[in-house]
Amino acid sequence: MPRRGGDRVPRLGDGPDRRRRGLFGIGAAASDAAAPRSALARLQALVPDTAAGRFAWTPVIDPLACTGCNLCLQLCPEDVLALVNAETDEPAYAIQSAGCTGCGLCAAACEDKAIRVVGLQAEPDHLGLKRQVCRGCRAEFQRPAAQSSGGGLCPICARAPHYRKLHQVLP
Repeated sequence: MPRRGGDRVPRLGDGPDRRRRGLFGIGAAASDAAAPRSALARLQALVPDTAAGRFAWTPVIDPLACTGCNLCLQLCPEDVLALVNAETDEPAYAIQSAGCTGCGLCAAACEDKAIRVVGLQAEPDHLGLKRQVCRGCRAEFQRPAAQSSGGGLCPICARAPHYRKLHQVLP
């Protein structure tokens, strides 16, 4: 290949072209120990820390489809989803989108398809929950506050009404 104006054509084995990596400072060594290390963290640090900031990946919970089973909280390897105010009467799901890697475990595990992982989304507000007592098995559970009563049954009794067998009386 001909040379143009002093530019050198990189050859295989020369290593990465530092000029191309300079756009986001990915190849530059961080002089500050508190600086973010990954390219994703550097890009997210460019966005001001406001409610309008967008994140690479954000889990979004549909409050009308969610049953409050907490499976997504237990499976998230990055602890992006959390239950806050669990001891009070106003628990809520909190989402910290900055740590989300977009793996999709939470969405894949949800049987009700109530959670999805979307890209370049603002961090959602807390999803408020209300505590209830199941009228079938008398266990405490929580359900998103946006839903109606849901029949007063916990997610397990709503799927398989085995609680009816507990209260049958043999003649």
